[in-house]
Amino acid sequence: MGDPTGGFVFRPGPQTARHSETLIDPRLEMPSTHKWNLTFERKMPWSSSLRLTYSGTRGLGLLRYSLDNLPVSPLAGGIVVVDHPNNAPAAGFPDLRGIKIDRIANDFQCAGTAFLPGINPNAACPVPVPIANDEVSLRVPRTNERRPDPRFTTNLVVSNGANSWYHGLQVEWLKRLSGGLRFEVAYTWSKAIDDTSEATFVGAGDSNILGPDRRFARGLSRFDTRHRLALNGTWRLPIFRDRTDSFGKVFGGWQLAAVLKISSGTPFTVIDTGTGDINFDGFSENRPVILDPSILYRTVDDRDHATERLPRTAFRRANFQDLGGDIVGRNTFFGDGVRNLDIGIYKSFATVGDQRLSVRLELFNAFNRAQFGFPSADLAASNFGQIVGTAGAYNPRTVQITLRYSF
Repeated sequence: MGDPTGGFVFRPGPQTARHSETLIDPRLEMPSTHKWNLTFERKMPWSSSLRLTYSGTRGLGLLRYSLDNLPVSPLAGGIVVVDHPNNAPAAGFPDLRGIKIDRIANDFQCAGTAFLPGINPNAACPVPVPIANDEVSLRVPRTNERRPDPRFTTNLVVSNGANSWYHGLQVEWLKRLSGGLRFEVAYTWSKAIDDTSEATFVGAGDSNILGPDRRFARGLSRFDTRHRLALNGTWRLPIFRDRTDSFGKVFGGWQLAAVLKISSGTPFTVIDTGTGDINFDGFSENRPVILDPSILYRTVDDRDHATERLPRTAFRRANFQDLGGDIVGRNTFFGDGVRNLDIGIYKSFATVGDQRLSVRLELFNAFNRAQFGFPSADLAASNFGQIVGTAGAYNPRTVQITLRYSF
């Protein structure tokens, strides 16, 4: 039997490198959710009923993975570099332990170029630029030196850090089976808001944007669907239904079923991974400045005109002086919606005794309508604004024939 440790030998002593941990907030509590609704219902002609419902939900203290041990920004007063072995300088770098890093270099873009090992000139910074020991820049952010606890990088803390709001109005028309027809139609007009739509740190659309400042986090939920129409029903086709001869047995008694789904698209956020760490939190994923607010909350669902609906010229790259002002909000644009019709026609034939043969023909996405994915939403990407694929839930038209013999 092999060695399950793979030859690893534990040697007690101080840690030799920074690491990250996932922790539980000791004050963690059960989240609370408050729900309320008001419903009016009335009997209508044709064996049907009409229902009108308003519903609301308020989520308080929902779970989220909060970021901890983030670097302290010079804009927040800076921090004295902790005297710890993990903050010892690498070869050629100054020893910053005991120094307060609280200034942003005048040349925020290039300070440190050709002044420190490995910070070589490039196209954006072609000449040497010095940097003081108490300064930071895009090229020399001194991220780890600015952490409160030098033993760790960015930790994750499971905490009661999220909140949500939902309001919706729904109209439903239900028809019970009569005259061979049954259907249900429901339309929902709603709005969902939160400051994170995913508890974990890997939630798509909820990755770190502008650090822990909650002012920049509140926005439409990632699953916000403003309009949604759903219809399902069955119809016993009247043709040849009353004929008892062989012709009627073959062509009569068929039923038609349909499911229609129409909904507006869900929102997405425009980001810019090319800014560098402009808010000094150790992450480069930030949002750009919006230059043309008139395009906010547009729907970008036409592949041929996507870049016109989401033009690069409507944004500019942010810098640390922009934090707060005209930074584009979270989830302020919408992707393609759903418009899908599934149809089925089926019949059950009597054979011998109580044995039956069921025939079912189904057509999924009957009109073969494509559902496009989100456009490229990273301002730093060369294909920004372009729709390059279909949504993950999209399926092309599919025809399915099912035969089932029951005995």
